[in-house]
Amino acid sequence: MILEQIEKSLQGLTTPIQSTHILVLKAIEDAIKKIPPMWDLRDYVAVNPFFGLRNKPFLETMEFVQGSTGATLLPQKKFFKQKWDQGEISIADIEFAIQQIKIRGPSSEVIHLTPDLVISVLREDETTINLKNKSISDHYDEVNSTDLTGLITKEVSKWLSAYFDEGQSTWKMPFSNLRLFQAWKKIAVHDLSLTTHGFKIEGIISKLSHDPFKAIEMMSGELMAKNIDEDKLEDYFYRLLCSVAGWAAFIQKIEFEAVRTENKTQVLKIGGMVDLLAIRMAYDLLLLEKLPGLELKEEESIIRSENKLIDLRYVWLLACENAYRRNLLGSMKTSEPRPEDEKIIPDAQLVFCIDVRSETMRRHIEQELPNVETLGFAGFFGLTVDYKGLAHDQADQQCPVLLNSKVTISEISKFSSLNEKLKTKKSSAANSIRMKKNIQSATNSCFSFVEAMGATFAWKMLMNAASITKPDLNVQNLGLDQKEIDFLRPDISNIDLETMVSMGFGALKNMGLTKRFAPLVFLMGHGSESSNNPYSGGLDCGACAGHSGLANSRILASILNDPKVRAGISLKGIAIPQTTLFVSGVHQTTTDLLKFDIPNDVSMDFTNLLSQLQPKFKNAEKSARMERSKKLSFTQGLNDQSLLKELHNKAMDWSEIRPEWGLAGNATFVVGRRERTKNMNLGGRSFLHDYDAKKDSDGSILELIMTAPMIVTNWINMQYYASTVDSEKFGSGNKTTHNVVGTIGVIQGNSSDLQVGLSAQSVKYKDTYIHEPIRLQVVIEASIEKLSVVINKHELVRNLVENEWLNLISLDPMTNETHLFETHGWIKI
Repeated sequence: MILEQIEKSLQGLTTPIQSTHILVLKAIEDAIKKIPPMWDLRDYVAVNPFFGLRNKPFLETMEFVQGSTGATLLPQKKFFKQKWDQGEISIADIEFAIQQIKIRGPSSEVIHLTPDLVISVLREDETTINLKNKSISDHYDEVNSTDLTGLITKEVSKWLSAYFDEGQSTWKMPFSNLRLFQAWKKIAVHDLSLTTHGFKIEGIISKLSHDPFKAIEMMSGELMAKNIDEDKLEDYFYRLLCSVAGWAAFIQKIEFEAVRTENKTQVLKIGGMVDLLAIRMAYDLLLLEKLPGLELKEEESIIRSENKLIDLRYVWLLACENAYRRNLLGSMKTSEPRPEDEKIIPDAQLVFCIDVRSETMRRHIEQELPNVETLGFAGFFGLTVDYKGLAHDQADQQCPVLLNSKVTISEISKFSSLNEKLKTKKSSAANSIRMKKNIQSATNSCFSFVEAMGATFAWKMLMNAASITKPDLNVQNLGLDQKEIDFLRPDISNIDLETMVSMGFGALKNMGLTKRFAPLVFLMGHGSESSNNPYSGGLDCGACAGHSGLANSRILASILNDPKVRAGISLKGIAIPQTTLFVSGVHQTTTDLLKFDIPNDVSMDFTNLLSQLQPKFKNAEKSARMERSKKLSFTQGLNDQSLLKELHNKAMDWSEIRPEWGLAGNATFVVGRRERTKNMNLGGRSFLHDYDAKKDSDGSILELIMTAPMIVTNWINMQYYASTVDSEKFGSGNKTTHNVVGTIGVIQGNSSDLQVGLSAQSVKYKDTYIHEPIRLQVVIEASIEKLSVVINKHELVRNLVENEWLNLISLDPMTNETHLFETHGWIKI
């Protein structure tokens, strides 16, 4: 998108393009590329915050970003010291880490790395991170001991909060019909916020062109007159964007979506990233006259050089990852899969999302029911769909954001006569909430709101505070009671038969369920539940773009139970027995409850089988609940009945900061036959995707896994990593001081940048890491030849693997040998 805007800005020029002109435009483009996208609260998506820098090595990127933000992006030494003292990291792990460093690019200092030198760093104080890539406001603050950079961030956030508001604010920002930069110019010229600090913004605004590109070029000319190195202009732009990183990431998402969906309507309306850069730069240039002797040349390179001693915390990170990987692979090698007996038909099969919370539930189900199989598959079940809830104006994306939705499916009642009634109930409930919101926010009534609403509202507040009722109802089911909710189902009548056959066949093939169908196949989506939680989508299904996977499971079950669809799938080579029933369901992860959509007209055989399975499922729920609850401080010593009640109350408690740990602790993505891990306790830390290389002769399934689920799990892992090592700059800080802004995100307190990442309470407890910040260990049961084909074919995969954003391990299904991808090749481990 930025290239198109640059080209548009060049149209109409009558003079030859000067080299400085191209330099500025190229610096803008390259700086903007480094910013990751960030989705809003409605469609919460975990994102690798360094995604825009994935073409650079991990450590080089960490040092560059640290120098541009002041963040601490390697784990604390006390984290490594604890693991060393407890014997979790061995000398052999440190020695292997040193060998990895030498393979990646030895320098004279690296060659002399020794275990003793690495261990000695644990006796030193924590490393102080200094800002090396500075804006003018950073220089001003350094000279005057002020925090004008923080004030400017709040100023920019103030205007963007108003401009992008999606219905939370009662008053609309004037000129919001204009592109962002032009709207800001129109209104900010009247703003007096900075006058108390001796600055008047209207002076620089009057000099700026209405075209943000030309405005940046003019301001860049002034900067270059101050002797800024031309090749550092890109870094300067990047620093400016980092100072408003949350809003930059939000606007980047708009540009990302415009490219993905090929719909540029919104980005053309708002202008995009270049508008934000021009606004932020204008505030910076405002300070230039206050620093007449300033020279903006770099004092020290913010990129790692060959002559610089490597940060020894990075060696410890490698050693920590080696220790985890050593234990993991040791157990997997001893769990060699048994040959599949096609004559043995399981009593039931349950397909769960690859989510780490599913690993715990799957393990306990298998222990309770040895003749029941569980499978792991991305929670969107391979369906690239949008789902439009009953009475909703917009549809929600129900597949990874890297994929394009191909079909929009609407929700209806299974009783057509109830459709209009239920629509009316949901609309009335929504309108009632809007009315109460307007009354609450009105200047002449906000203090008397509760009195005006009478005892009914006071009673509601008391019930909410006591966790008896839930203060923020699930918008998807707004206004409906449980019986009416159970009537809802996807309407697949508008999907043509060929498309449904393709969807059904693709799902079965890619999840590896092509034969040995059980009488009951449960398709288990998953979702979370919590009150007063803006980031509740972060606890739902990452593969479903931050929504519950129940809609996808219902769609796929409806498709696969259709006789015409089954006939079409049979012609493609997968024969589904008439005696097999697909049942949709959901794994509620806060309370570890399983709920199934059992049809009313099932045969007696199915009813009898269900009656046998249900008690065992309940036992599995209890065991999974007890295991996961050990990580929650408020559940210690409770029996199951009390525990379930407590978890339910916490889910409804509008003051609860930690309803569940979500995906905290995620450490590995295992792609292979379930028999490899069936007897292992992976501690709820592993994404599990079923894969059998023997059923994938052309490598197409492997390619799909490495280009979709592997990317999603990397995004989740790196978001948790960054939010843990620096929850203030790359997380969202303290959850108790969050305020929702514009219904799109949160800010800290009354004013701040739009927050990115997870709250400190989601990854830490009493300043102790709950999530261990290590990079994802991707173990795939496939030969290095098959993996190399995918790596060489896809640049995105190649970037992640070669630049160490994840660790890729081949577990050969034939020889049982393991190899780690290192730099540009494989090493045996």
